[in-house]
Amino acid sequence: MDPVALGIRMLLTVLTGLLVNTLRPAVVAPQQGVSMAVTRLAAQPWHGPGAEQWRKMASIVPRSYLCRRVDPDKPVSLADADIRTAEAWAHAPWTDQFVDIEGNRKPEPCWQTRAKMLWDDEALYVGAWMEEPQVVATLREQNSVIFHDNDFEVFVDAQASNHNYYEFEVNALNTRWELRLNKPYKNGGNEHSERVGMSGQGSLPNLRTSVVVDGAINDASVRDTGWGVVVKIPFLDMVAAGHCARPPAPGEYWRINMSRVQWLWESRAGEWIKVPRPGHGNDGEDNWVWSAQGIINMHCPERWGFVNFASYARPLEEEGEEEKKGEEEEEAVGGRALALRGGREEEWMAREVLMASHYLLQVFLFFIFF
Repeated sequence: MDPVALGIRMLLTVLTGLLVNTLRPAVVAPQQGVSMAVTRLAAQPWHGPGAEQWRKMASIVPRSYLCRRVDPDKPVSLADADIRTAEAWAHAPWTDQFVDIEGNRKPEPCWQTRAKMLWDDEALYVGAWMEEPQVVATLREQNSVIFHDNDFEVFVDAQASNHNYYEFEVNALNTRWELRLNKPYKNGGNEHSERVGMSGQGSLPNLRTSVVVDGAINDASVRDTGWGVVVKIPFLDMVAAGHCARPPAPGEYWRINMSRVQWLWESRAGEWIKVPRPGHGNDGEDNWVWSAQGIINMHCPERWGFVNFASYARPLEEEGEEEKKGEEEEEAVGGRALALRGGREEEWMAREVLMASHYLLQVFLFFIFF
């Protein structure tokens, strides 16, 4: 046998043995073993980019959100994007405050960001409010790379497959970028959007966004309070595109995350200039997210949050049933963070083991080619 081929075969045998030994607890005793298997994989002295990424991501527990239905007597209006006061949003619970994309390894954001979500038979509505003492936006051309401005972003994986997911970005001028990824960039994925000449490949014809600014945008003489955004994501457009089998039903979930990209700006001679900040993000920006990723990369859908679709619209406090509240929260899928039931718990554990195996495979390829 060729010496090179023999060496690769021997290396593959060794790594396969290590993988099987590491994952055996999850196979023999799934309920107790998955945590042990994932911990073992994270603790291994592997090298290469895949190993380093997984070490930072393995301890991250995706957040969860129970998405109530729109109150039929109070429909969502894009004309009112201030979800702090809009009547249609009053019964929707706030998310936890956004955190740094890397999680608790980095300081908490200096300004608060929170979001709400609602749904009806037509669409998912995502609303956010961002504290901001100086609201700045410069990009006005649709399908620009909006994160070069301060922006708000929504990532949606309706099939929870880590593939064919959508990304929507919007700035305070309501300029947006719509795109779809066939798979994550790290796995060879590509942007599908109008920006790269793929007409209709990443956009949803009936997607709508609206923005409100509490202050004066791009006015350095005014201290602002913040800005808000509402994104309407139409179910039938996603179904027509083939990336959602059907609109969601109560009790089902989608994988979703939200991000706020924040730059520091200065006004110089009437022009807004970014201030360099070494040590912030990849290029001087802050990345604040709903559910931490562990690394500076939103394109790791395996760490996005779980949005569970509820069957009711009424506020829980109006129902006056603490027991009901506990049951609903338990049904909200959230990985290891919540007491999951039956198949959902098994599915989460299987996903954890498979993602750990995926990153270990990257280590194997790193050994072969580098």
